[in-house]
Amino acid sequence: RGSFAGIRLMTGMVAITIVSYAANKMIAGYGGGDPVRGYALTALTMALIGTPFLLLCFATSKERIQPQTKEKMKIKEGIKMIRGNKPLAFALVGQFLFGFLSYGRTSVYMYYFTYCLKDAVALFAVYAILARLCNAAGSATSMFWVRKFKNKGKVIFLGYTLFGIILVIQGFTTPTAMPAAFWTCT
Repeated sequence: RGSFAGIRLMTGMVAITIVSYAANKMIAGYGGGDPVRGYALTALTMALIGTPFLLLCFATSKERIQPQTKEKMKIKEGIKMIRGNKPLAFALVGQFLFGFLSYGRTSVYMYYFTYCLKDAVALFAVYAILARLCNAAGSATSMFWVRKFKNKGKVIFLGYTLFGIILVIQGFTTPTAMPAAFWTCT
């Protein structure tokens, strides 16, 4: 199961990398100098390409293991379950922080490359590709680390801790003043 999850994450990151690279080219090509038009036509193209695949995935997916009960859980019961299960609470908080930091960082860097460096397409594309390829490599090697440490929780904890430390270090760098440090942290 862990190997499949790692492969799924790795291929997802590769796909995100390809889309990140292609989207910038499509925006420039479709827009012809008008980024609003370029974004709109790029989004439409991505939707037209992606929708059939999502529908195919939805139509062909089956729940192999049926739930033991058909009862729906109330929100209060779910919150009580989280409070009584510390590993689940830590996992939820960790996932929330990861999403906040990861997606927030990407948004900030898009703004930074666009308005501070005046080179959004070139530098942001390099940044996005490097970050996603490193994510793919991490996903591809996840089972190696789980086997090495013999504990999934420890691997996740160490991975998030390392990610946080690198983000703090990267916050003190820039791609122009300290390019080696910035791109290494990326």
